[in-house]
Amino acid sequence: MKVSIILKILISVFIFFLVSTFISTLISISAIEKSVAIINLQTEYNQIGFDILNNLDRLTRLARSYGQFGQKIYYDEYLHEFNTVNIREKTITQLKELGITGESLVFINRAIDYSNELAEMEAKAFNAAANNNYEQARNLLFGEKYNDKRNQIASAVKEFQTSVNNMTEVEESRAKQFIARMFFITIGFFFSTIIAAIASFVIITKKFKSISSLTEIAKEVAEGNLDISIISDSKDELGELTRSFAVMLNSIKGITTDLSYIAKTDALTQISNRHSFFLSAPSFFDFHVRSCNPISILFFDIDDFKKINDNIGHSFGDNVLRSFAMTVSGLIRSFDLFCRYGGEEFILLLSNTDQSSGVLVGERIIENIGQAYFPARPDFKYTTSIGLYSKIPQKNESVEEYIEKADHALYLAKGNGKNRIEVYYE
Repeated sequence: MKVSIILKILISVFIFFLVSTFISTLISISAIEKSVAIINLQTEYNQIGFDILNNLDRLTRLARSYGQFGQKIYYDEYLHEFNTVNIREKTITQLKELGITGESLVFINRAIDYSNELAEMEAKAFNAAANNNYEQARNLLFGEKYNDKRNQIASAVKEFQTSVNNMTEVEESRAKQFIARMFFITIGFFFSTIIAAIASFVIITKKFKSISSLTEIAKEVAEGNLDISIISDSKDELGELTRSFAVMLNSIKGITTDLSYIAKTDALTQISNRHSFFLSAPSFFDFHVRSCNPISILFFDIDDFKKINDNIGHSFGDNVLRSFAMTVSGLIRSFDLFCRYGGEEFILLLSNTDQSSGVLVGERIIENIGQAYFPARPDFKYTTSIGLYSKIPQKNESVEEYIEKADHALYLAKGNGKNRIEVYYE
């Protein structure tokens, strides 16, 4: 067969594989973006469940405080929380906008129905407290029926989270399988393109000498090794192909890195998210258990953040959250754990830090927060309340126990005037 015919065939094959590689690469990138979107959607679903439970806990604490002590401040804060922060009415609309299925929506509807029943019990307790019948109010708010209703709400929310997690895990698994298939298809097309280019180049120049090197690289990539350094100084067509392959590998490695970063980072503040925090906390605890050194956990809540959003706007509220994260990050050490816990709440785990040192850190943060400057609103100032718990961790203790105690201290800081730090004592 004439060389010209062979060359035409090889060039046609080369063009076919080149176009196929380009198309399969675009499909792979689209599938990766879909996988990222699924992860983000799962996070949003779970955050809605956390918001409901956090809202439930806050309302319960305020209701019980009013029912026990009859102080109007608790009742006013309860009404404010219920009327302005309460997410019951917005949850269904938000879930529908996110495309939640009817099966999962049933659990949220059930949780909201239970919460409405709980609100009715709280209203009866408030009426009793208003008539100085505190015993009846306490019986209503601390009774078995009240606790059962709270447990029903929590159970419904957990069923919702389990349902959406199962749903998104299935979708994510399918997406990953599709990405894996498309990756190998793309690699196959790419190497087919390289082979066609190499064959054409050999026929034309008869000077090709580096095919064995590319073959070795191809084997490593096919085996899943993407950490390969590919350098080509050649200015011919094969050199361009090699550099293109290097660019493609770098793109794939970059996308993989981005996926890992997205899964562990809060998109707004660019610090660790709740998921990343709970992945790192167990090893953090184990280290201090073995070394018998204290840790301090600080639970932050930006004061009156709802008013900032309502009066100035959510965009400015986002700026406040970013400013807070940046300020705290600049005051802590690289090995401390700092994350956005949810909404306007943040958590900081300080290594080798006792209670007095933890208080100093908290006071320094409060001082620096008070000096924050916003060019768009030079006169604007905001504050934060902090709950602190310090202890040498013991074996079998969990970070959740520490968070709960720091949260209790935070509640005291809120009740004692805000813009302050309170310590939890055993």
